[in-house]
Amino acid sequence: MSLATAIAEEFSGRTVAMFTKLRARLCLASDFAIFDRLYDTPATDAEALTLSVKIINDGMIKYPLLAQSLAFLDMPGTQLSRYHFDRSIAKVDTILPTFGAFHGVDLAYNFGTDVVLDALTTEERAFVPKVQQVWIDFLSYDPEEAILVPKVSYALPSSHSELDKKEAIWFKKDCTMGRAEVETLTAEEEVFWRRSYAYVAIKAKEGYSTEYGFSMFKQME
Repeated sequence: MSLATAIAEEFSGRTVAMFTKLRARLCLASDFAIFDRLYDTPATDAEALTLSVKIINDGMIKYPLLAQSLAFLDMPGTQLSRYHFDRSIAKVDTILPTFGAFHGVDLAYNFGTDVVLDALTTEERAFVPKVQQVWIDFLSYDPEEAILVPKVSYALPSSHSELDKKEAIWFKKDCTMGRAEVETLTAEEEVFWRRSYAYVAIKAKEGYSTEYGFSMFKQME
């Protein structure tokens, strides 16, 4: 179960009726047609949950990361690196088989404390120093030495045509590393979410911060 799935099931549009309310929380009525074009209209509760997961991935993860990337790139000399982490933890998989590579699982491999190491398999423990070396290379970046760490000076999706599609570092399920395509928004999705965040910010200033956007403090009824 992904973070987006868990949030969708608990707080978001897990039914057709709730999906309609989710749309109203995220955009002006004048933008409903754009929302429907991007995310479709569910006919069943199962479809509503599936579409809600995509909306949460786009609106809570991809767009904020894009906005942060653009803000960082405003600082002279700044470059970006991106990664995908697909390795889970075998012991967690036996307890929660649907979790997979859940949000934050990479921290166990980044820091590799004694408590964490005791919970890892032999293969996973051998993977820890490989993951850590990438972050060491990232922090002490030398273009002649840190060849595993790609650096780019553009954000997505505006410069998508310029992108090396396998730019991201990929920590694979089998405890190896490679390169992967960067997950991104389309240009139209970027515009929609920029408008959505601006709308939600206005509603928050009006005193409706829990009524609009992705509020974790008030479930939809």
